[in-house]
Amino acid sequence: MRVPIRSVISRYRWPLALVATVAVTSSTTAAAVSYVVAGGVTATGSTTTIKSTVNGAALQVTDTSAGANGKGIGITVPVGHAPITVSPGAGKAVNLNADKLDGIDGSALAHGKNVSILSNRIVTLADNKDHTLLILPGFGKVIANCYSGLGKAAIDFVNKSGHPIDVWSDYQGSYKPVVLGDSIGRLLSFMTSGDGVDDGESAFLGFGNNDTQRKTASLQVGAYESDVNAPCGFQVTATIWSGPAL
Repeated sequence: MRVPIRSVISRYRWPLALVATVAVTSSTTAAAVSYVVAGGVTATGSTTTIKSTVNGAALQVTDTSAGANGKGIGITVPVGHAPITVSPGAGKAVNLNADKLDGIDGSALAHGKNVSILSNRIVTLADNKDHTLLILPGFGKVIANCYSGLGKAAIDFVNKSGHPIDVWSDYQGSYKPVVLGDSIGRLLSFMTSGDGVDDGESAFLGFGNNDTQRKTASLQVGAYESDVNAPCGFQVTATIWSGPAL
Protein backbone atom coordinates (compact mmCIF):
# COMPACT_ATOMS: atom_id res chain seq x y z
CA MET A 1 0.00 0.00 0.00
CA ARG A 2 1.37 3.36 -0.94
CA VAL A 3 1.32 6.10 1.70
CA PRO A 4 1.86 9.68 0.66
CA ILE A 5 5.14 11.08 1.98
CA ARG A 6 3.32 14.16 3.21
CA SER A 7 1.18 11.98 5.44
CA VAL A 8 4.27 10.40 7.05
CA ILE A 9 5.87 13.74 7.76
CA SER A 10 2.63 15.07 9.19
CA ARG A 11 2.19 12.04 11.45
CA TYR A 12 5.77 12.13 12.88
CA ARG A 13 6.23 15.89 12.87
CA TRP A 14 7.26 16.29 16.57
CA PRO A 15 9.79 13.44 16.79
CA LEU A 16 11.45 14.58 13.58
CA ALA A 17 11.59 18.14 14.77
CA LEU A 18 13.12 17.07 18.10
CA VAL A 19 15.83 14.99 16.46
CA ALA A 20 16.68 17.82 14.11
CA THR A 21 16.90 20.29 16.96
CA VAL A 22 19.22 18.05 18.99
CA ALA A 23 21.41 17.42 15.98
CA VAL A 24 21.76 21.12 15.22
CA THR A 25 22.40 22.03 18.84
CA SER A 26 25.04 19.33 19.25
CA SER A 27 26.83 20.19 16.03
CA THR A 28 27.00 23.90 16.84
CA THR A 29 28.30 23.46 20.41
CA ALA A 30 30.60 20.47 20.06
CA ALA A 31 33.46 22.65 18.85
CA ALA A 32 33.14 24.98 21.83
CA VAL A 33 32.84 22.63 24.82
CA SER A 34 33.87 19.18 25.96
CA TYR A 35 31.18 16.83 27.18
CA VAL A 36 31.31 14.65 30.30
CA VAL A 37 29.24 11.49 29.89
CA ALA A 38 27.21 10.76 33.01
CA GLY A 39 27.40 7.07 33.92
CA GLY A 40 30.05 6.40 31.31
CA VAL A 41 33.70 7.05 30.46
CA THR A 42 34.87 10.32 28.95
CA ALA A 43 38.30 10.22 27.30
CA THR A 44 40.09 13.47 26.54
CA GLY A 45 43.58 14.57 25.64
CA SER A 46 43.23 18.08 27.02
CA THR A 47 42.22 19.83 30.23
CA THR A 48 38.51 20.24 30.93
CA THR A 49 37.85 23.55 32.68
CA ILE A 50 34.73 24.64 34.52
CA LYS A 51 34.27 28.37 35.02
CA SER A 52 31.46 29.78 37.09
CA THR A 53 30.34 33.05 38.65
CA VAL A 54 27.92 31.37 41.06
CA ASN A 55 28.12 32.44 44.70
CA GLY A 56 28.64 28.87 45.91
CA ALA A 57 30.18 25.62 44.77
CA ALA A 58 31.12 25.64 41.10
CA LEU A 59 30.86 21.84 41.11
CA GLN A 60 28.61 19.94 43.49
CA VAL A 61 28.89 16.14 43.71
CA THR A 62 26.31 14.34 45.84
CA ASP A 63 26.22 10.59 46.43
CA THR A 64 23.00 9.39 48.04
CA SER A 65 24.05 5.73 48.13
CA ALA A 66 23.74 4.02 51.52
CA GLY A 67 26.39 1.47 50.51
CA ALA A 68 29.62 1.08 52.46
CA ASN A 69 31.72 2.14 49.46
CA GLY A 70 29.76 5.27 48.58
CA LYS A 71 31.88 8.37 48.11
CA GLY A 72 31.75 11.75 46.42
CA ILE A 73 34.86 11.69 44.23
CA GLY A 74 37.46 9.03 43.41
CA ILE A 75 40.86 10.15 42.08
CA THR A 76 43.46 7.81 40.57
CA VAL A 77 46.94 9.04 39.64
CA PRO A 78 50.34 7.38 39.02
CA VAL A 79 52.46 6.60 42.07
CA GLY A 80 54.11 9.73 43.48
CA HIS A 81 51.84 12.15 41.62
CA ALA A 82 49.77 14.75 43.44
CA PRO A 83 46.02 13.99 43.28
CA ILE A 84 45.06 17.68 43.42
CA THR A 85 46.62 21.13 43.45
CA VAL A 86 45.36 24.08 45.48
CA SER A 87 45.91 27.75 44.68
CA PRO A 88 48.27 29.71 46.97
CA GLY A 89 46.47 31.48 49.80
CA ALA A 90 43.51 29.08 49.69
CA GLY A 91 41.43 28.98 52.87
CA LYS A 92 40.66 26.12 55.23
CA ALA A 93 38.82 23.08 53.90
CA VAL A 94 35.85 22.77 56.25
CA ASN A 95 35.34 19.30 57.77
CA LEU A 96 38.32 17.83 55.87
CA ASN A 97 39.22 14.44 57.35
CA ALA A 98 42.63 13.31 56.04
CA ASP A 99 44.11 9.86 56.58
CA LYS A 100 47.78 10.84 56.38
CA LEU A 101 49.99 13.93 56.66
CA ASP A 102 53.31 13.81 54.78
CA GLY A 103 52.91 10.03 54.64
CA ILE A 104 52.41 9.73 58.42
CA ASP A 105 49.21 8.16 59.73
CA GLY A 106 47.14 10.38 62.01
CA SER A 107 47.57 7.96 64.93
CA ALA A 108 51.33 8.61 64.86
CA LEU A 109 51.03 12.41 65.14
CA ALA A 110 51.30 14.31 68.38
CA HIS A 111 48.09 16.09 69.33
CA GLY A 112 48.01 19.40 71.14
CA LYS A 113 47.32 23.08 70.70
CA ASN A 114 50.29 25.28 69.69
CA VAL A 115 52.67 22.31 70.05
CA SER A 116 55.27 21.07 67.59
CA ILE A 117 57.82 18.25 67.80
CA LEU A 118 61.18 18.51 66.05
CA SER A 119 63.94 15.92 65.88
CA ASN A 120 67.22 15.20 64.13
CA ARG A 121 70.17 12.83 64.17
CA ILE A 122 73.61 13.33 62.59
CA VAL A 123 77.02 11.59 62.52
CA THR A 124 80.13 13.77 62.24
CA LEU A 125 83.87 13.21 62.02
CA ALA A 126 86.17 14.24 64.87
CA ASP A 127 86.85 17.59 63.20
CA ASN A 128 86.57 20.17 66.02
CA LYS A 129 83.77 21.93 64.12
CA ASP A 130 80.34 23.06 65.24
CA HIS A 131 77.56 21.33 63.29
CA THR A 132 73.94 22.46 63.42
CA LEU A 133 71.93 19.65 64.97
CA LEU A 134 68.52 21.33 65.18
CA ILE A 135 66.93 24.75 64.65
CA LEU A 136 64.53 25.76 67.44
CA PRO A 137 62.14 28.43 66.04
CA GLY A 138 61.93 31.40 68.39
CA PHE A 139 64.86 30.18 70.50
CA GLY A 140 68.00 29.54 68.49
CA LYS A 141 69.80 26.37 67.50
CA VAL A 142 71.38 23.24 68.93
CA ILE A 143 74.95 22.56 67.78
CA ALA A 144 77.19 19.48 68.11
CA ASN A 145 80.97 19.15 68.12
CA CYS A 146 83.11 16.01 67.91
CA TYR A 147 86.57 16.98 69.14
CA SER A 148 89.73 15.62 67.51
CA GLY A 149 92.37 13.94 69.65
CA LEU A 150 90.40 14.38 72.88
CA GLY A 151 87.78 11.66 72.84
CA LYS A 152 85.28 14.39 73.64
CA ALA A 153 81.88 15.33 72.25
CA ALA A 154 79.52 18.13 73.22
CA ILE A 155 76.06 19.46 72.44
CA ASP A 156 75.35 23.16 73.03
CA PHE A 157 72.40 25.51 72.73
CA VAL A 158 72.94 28.89 71.05
CA ASN A 159 70.49 31.63 71.98
CA LYS A 160 69.43 33.51 68.83
CA SER A 161 66.13 34.88 70.15
CA GLY A 162 67.37 38.42 70.86
CA HIS A 163 66.34 38.25 74.52
CA PRO A 164 67.26 36.23 77.64
CA ILE A 165 66.05 32.64 77.93
CA ASP A 166 65.62 30.63 81.11
CA VAL A 167 67.48 27.32 80.87
CA TRP A 168 67.21 24.24 83.11
CA SER A 169 69.56 21.37 82.24
CA ASP A 170 70.72 18.24 84.04
CA TYR A 171 74.18 18.73 82.57
CA GLN A 172 76.62 17.86 85.39
CA GLY A 173 73.70 16.65 87.49
CA SER A 174 72.12 20.01 88.24
CA TYR A 175 68.78 21.48 87.28
CA LYS A 176 69.57 24.93 88.63
CA PRO A 177 68.05 27.55 86.32
CA VAL A 178 70.37 29.75 84.30
CA VAL A 179 69.38 32.94 82.48
CA LEU A 180 71.09 32.67 79.11
CA GLY A 181 71.62 35.87 77.15
CA ASP A 182 72.97 36.15 73.62
CA SER A 183 75.48 33.37 74.20
CA ILE A 184 76.03 29.60 74.25
CA GLY A 185 74.83 27.24 76.98
CA ARG A 186 76.19 23.71 77.30
CA LEU A 187 73.59 20.92 77.33
CA LEU A 188 75.84 17.85 77.19
CA SER A 189 79.56 17.07 77.29
CA PHE A 190 81.53 13.88 77.97
CA MET A 191 85.00 12.41 77.65
CA THR A 192 85.81 8.89 76.46
CA SER A 193 88.94 6.95 77.42
CA GLY A 194 88.67 4.64 74.43
CA ASP A 195 86.17 2.04 75.61
CA GLY A 196 83.18 3.81 74.11
CA VAL A 197 81.00 6.23 76.00
CA ASP A 198 77.51 7.51 75.41
CA ASP A 199 75.50 10.07 77.32
CA GLY A 200 72.08 11.61 77.34
CA GLU A 201 70.71 14.71 78.99
CA SER A 202 67.54 16.75 79.13
CA ALA A 203 66.99 20.49 79.17
CA PHE A 204 64.10 22.93 79.41
CA LEU A 205 64.02 26.39 77.84
CA GLY A 206 61.48 29.15 78.29
CA PHE A 207 60.76 32.86 78.03
CA GLY A 208 57.86 35.29 78.34
CA ASN A 209 55.42 36.17 81.11
CA ASN A 210 51.75 36.95 81.59
CA ASP A 211 52.01 40.18 79.58
CA THR A 212 53.93 38.81 76.57
CA GLN A 213 54.06 35.79 74.35
CA ARG A 214 55.12 32.68 76.24
CA LYS A 215 57.22 29.93 74.74
CA THR A 216 58.80 26.73 76.11
CA ALA A 217 60.97 23.96 74.71
CA SER A 218 61.75 20.55 76.22
CA LEU A 219 64.86 18.85 74.82
CA GLN A 220 66.25 15.35 74.99
CA VAL A 221 69.82 15.13 73.64
CA GLY A 222 72.21 12.22 73.25
CA ALA A 223 75.69 11.53 71.89
CA TYR A 224 78.04 8.60 71.35
CA GLU A 225 81.69 8.08 70.39
CA SER A 226 83.28 4.62 70.30
CA ASP A 227 86.93 5.71 70.59
CA VAL A 228 89.25 8.69 70.44
CA ASN A 229 89.06 10.31 66.97
CA ALA A 230 86.15 8.05 66.00
CA PRO A 231 83.06 9.64 64.43
CA CYS A 232 80.42 10.91 66.86
CA GLY A 233 76.70 10.33 66.69
CA PHE A 234 74.35 13.04 67.94
CA GLN A 235 70.57 13.26 68.22
CA VAL A 236 67.99 15.57 69.71
CA THR A 237 64.22 15.70 70.08
CA ALA A 238 62.47 18.92 71.05
CA THR A 239 58.87 19.66 71.98
CA ILE A 240 58.00 23.34 71.54
CA TRP A 241 54.93 25.09 72.91
CA SER A 242 53.86 28.70 72.40
CA GLY A 243 51.00 30.70 73.85
CA PRO A 244 49.76 34.30 73.79
CA ALA A 245 49.82 36.69 76.71
CA LEU A 246 47.25 35.95 79.38
